Amino acid sequence: MIREFSEVLRESVEKSGMGTWATSVRCGISEETLESYMKGEAVPSGPILENMCNVLGIEKEKTSLGQPPMKKVDFDALLNYVDHAFLTEDQKRKLIRVIEGK
Repeated sequence: MIREFSEVLRESVEKSGMGTWATSVRCGISEETLESYMKGEAVPSGPILENMCNVLGIEKEKTSLGQPPMKKVDFDALLNYVDHAFLTEDQKRKLIRVIEGK
């Protein structure tokens, strides 16, 4: 199951028992930056993301940040399919929830 990185991060910090200050120090970022990642207001990338995953034992591939981005062409084709498919409104809503991972 793919989960939002901010959700996995919050749980991992809590389970680590280090708290936000100690975690941020070990990850090489400010406590404010860590808190913004935990709230989903920002996302880490590159070496910072890798370091955070290593420090907290996060499997990046099981989070939203470990997934390849959807190409715009693919997204447009999907929207076109949903718009023109013979689906009921309820089926369209269910399809959108599945796409969103809910």
